[in-house]
Amino acid sequence: MSAEDATPMEASATTEVDEKLYSRQLYVMGHEAQRRMMASKALMIGCSGLGVEVAKNCILAGIHSLVVVDPLPPNTYDVGGNFFLKPEDVVADGAISRAEICRPLLAELNPYVNVSVASDVTALTAEQLVPLLDTGITCLVVTIPLSNELLVTLNEKCRSVNASFVYSLSCGVFGQVFCDFGSHLYARIRMVIHRLLRRLNQYFKRVPRLL
Repeated sequence: MSAEDATPMEASATTEVDEKLYSRQLYVMGHEAQRRMMASKALMIGCSGLGVEVAKNCILAGIHSLVVVDPLPPNTYDVGGNFFLKPEDVVADGAISRAEICRPLLAELNPYVNVSVASDVTALTAEQLVPLLDTGITCLVVTIPLSNELLVTLNEKCRSVNASFVYSLSCGVFGQVFCDFGSHLYARIRMVIHRLLRRLNQYFKRVPRLL
């Protein structure tokens, strides 16, 4: 099997970690976590200003591959938020999408990460987006406004294929984020919260005695 034909997990298992490139995060995460990251395949919907920032960070971190979905053409508002777009990218006919403009610039950030565009997607609908999650995607990140119905559909599909789901928007000085990393994470969080509350309860019971 060639490197191009290998799945993300297989590719990461046979690829050595570039310690010079990833030296800073290796000190924090270690080799095992870096290899797991190198096995991840992300799908990002939206090349907004937030979207390219998320894509940049994922690529520099060293994920296996990133698929970008955004059939919309750039506008003047995008030029102010997306640092990869230039005023000359805004054309009247909208012949090239934001994703197609940003892809080669994103790919230059890390030669180890495969950056591609889902060019078959011509509209942000469930019929065109949901099938993309059957291609081994481990995390879906949405960075542009979508209808609640579509977001729920995508989230449920992520659950069915055991993929993480992140929905985030940046609106000037305000923002919002929703993360669904699966039921196992919620169970761990509940356990941590229960332990914290129990310790706090024990502490406050001792406070009068200390005073």
